[in-house]
Amino acid sequence: MAKGLSPLIATIVLIGITITVGATISVFVSNIVTRTSTSTTTCGSNANYILESAEYNKAGDSVLVIRLTNKNKEQLYGFGVELQNGTDIRSFSDGAPEISLSPAVTSSNPLAQEQSALVKVNLSLHTAFAATMGYAKVTNKACADVSAALNAVSKF
Repeated sequence: MAKGLSPLIATIVLIGITITVGATISVFVSNIVTRTSTSTTTCGSNANYILESAEYNKAGDSVLVIRLTNKNKEQLYGFGVELQNGTDIRSFSDGAPEISLSPAVTSSNPLAQEQSALVKVNLSLHTAFAATMGYAKVTNKACADVSAALNAVSKF
């Protein structure tokens, strides 16, 4: 008679080891996710802005105009824009020559609660991309945890 574990006992031992390793990994990942989600900054709970509209080429000038309104008490500034067309993503950070704001919004002149601004992105060097874009996301430097997006860009 050969000495060793029977196949049934070996299977039970392997299942037990798998469950133990899985439970250990689950606890570890759960702690990381909980730690990340509870470390919300004050600005994250005080910042909220909406994109009311996004219109491209309305004046025939290859400019995307996004109207945004600050809906909470965190004063916002440093807006950047991310655009997608299904196959490509283009990002324009605050200070990029393609971006301008009306009225001017800066760290010393932030967008206060219930104020609106127009974020203008000159896409004259990206007209082929702009013709197919359908998603616009606006980020900000005052509270990087918060952004706003629109899934529809009107084209004229």
